[in-house]
Order: sequence, then structure tokens, then C-alpha cells
Amino acid sequence: MKGLDTNIYDVVCVSPRNHMVFTHLLASTCVGTLEFRSVAEPIAQIQPLISRETGSYFFLANCNRVDLDNHVRLLHCVVVGGGPIGVEFSGELSDFIMRNVHQRFAHVKNYIHVTLIEANEILSSFDDRLQHYATRQLTKSGVRLVRGIVKDVKVDKIILNNGTEVPYGLLVWSTRVGPSSFVKSIEVPKSPGGRIGIDEWLRVPSAQDIFAIGDCSGFLESTGKPVLPALAQVAERQGKYIAKQLNRIGKAGGGYANKARDKEFREPFIYKHLGSMTFLSRYKALVDLSVIGCFK
Repeated sequence: MKGLDTNIYDVVCVSPRNHMVFTHLLASTCVGTLEFRSVAEPIAQIQPLISRETGSYFFLANCNRVDLDNHVRLLHCVVVGGGPIGVEFSGELSDFIMRNVHQRFAHVKNYIHVTLIEANEILSSFDDRLQHYATRQLTKSGVRLVRGIVKDVKVDKIILNNGTEVPYGLLVWSTRVGPSSFVKSIEVPKSPGGRIGIDEWLRVPSAQDIFAIGDCSGFLESTGKPVLPALAQVAERQGKYIAKQLNRIGKAGGGYANKARDKEFREPFIYKHLGSMTFLSRYKALVDLSVIGCFK
């Protein structure tokens, strides 16, 4: 193929290694007669067109399949979930594509895309104005926003509830945190959403010397308390509260098994929200301080 006319064709070589090995000489390298570099020849020397001609490239990769009908690569990145994590990943990926991929791999810049799928509005926990601002910034940075619910996931495409098929090469699932199989297996009353049910003092009512904090727990419906956001600051404040309670009841002799049931728990847990932040793209981010306050 060295004599291929590059005025007519672009040469694209895909190989899991960037060199050719002369296998019939490997026996000599094993006993030290030849050096390893003597039996390997770089691809660029075997086919100089891929390093010399504009429009010809070498890819260090494995070929998974060939699209015989459409003649395209698997360069569609789909992110499912419009929460802070999904938005931040979409922004980071879009920055990488715009700043790096477009410069180093200009021949694929028109084929690589990022799509963010969310059932409702992205960043639903943020103020409406910040949601609209995030939508504009992501759209400017090249992220395509699609509203829909994923009904099924196939090997190379996802199917939305309205029947739309979205093909992908990379799928990132970034939906809300749900209870693990371990949490589901614990036979205690559950909160709405299937998490371990807790009372106002973060105790499991059916075993009042057991506490649950973080994403694995939620207030029982009978407490009337709202659902707390799945954020690290929630678990941090719950941890500080539990430590304070355990120290107090421990000093009162309740530090042993089954001894905390009769001890008095004073003030209930109150969550003080300090706001939320999320990265968008191109050195832009959102800070939502509009919902700072107490969740009593």
C-alpha cells in the first residue's frame, strides 16, 4: 500500500500496536543473538504516508465493529442524568473536545458529540435562573440537551420512552443515588425511596441504639421531615451530630450494647444547608445560595 495515491485517498491505519514484529527472528532475541529493537519496525516507517500526508492518520486502538451502512465511528458520548455530576462531566468532556480533540484530531471534530439526557430540567435543585443559565452555557459549549426518560439500554444505543433511539459509543449513567442491595436486605422500616428509615434523632426506631446517616438513610414519613439532598455536607453534619450524641450518652453509661435505649436524646437533628456549587465549562460555574437555611 506504499504506492497509494494520497491525492485520491486518505490512509487511516487502526492497530493495537504501533510497530510490526518480524516473528521469525523472535527466537534469536530470546537467546541474545539479536536485540528486541532489531525485530520491530515502526508503522510510520513501513507506511510513511500516515505520518507525512495531511488527512492520513494512525490510531493506536482495537477495532470493535464496522458500520457497513453509515460509514461512521463510535464518537457519540451520551450522559444520562442532569444533576450536578452529569452536568459537570458533560462540561469537562465538552472542554476536552473543544480544546484538545479539535486541535490534535481535526479530522474527527465534526463527528464527536456530547448529548445530555434528563427527564425534566437540568440541575433541578438549583434556582430557575441558574438552570436557564446552565442550559445556555452547555449549549454554547456544544452539549446537546435532550429531554426524555430512558426506557431501555442496548449495547450500542439507548431507547427513550417516546421511542426515540439514541446511538452511542460511550454511555455515562449519572442518575440519582439509590439504595444498595445491602440496604434493601436490612429488615427495618424504610423511608420513601427505600432507604433505611430514621427518626428525628437519626435512630432506627426498631433498634434505637442503631443510627443511620448519609445516602443510605432517610426520614420516616411519620416524622413529617423533608427529604434531604444527597450531598456530602448532609452526611458531614449528621456525623458531627451523631458524635456529639454518642459522647453524651456514653458518659451517662449508655455506651454498651442495648444500653442506649433508655437514655434521653435531647435536641433533634436539624440540617443547615450552606448552598450548592457545580462546574459548567470554560472556567464557568454556578453557586446557588438561594436555599440556605434549616431543614427542620
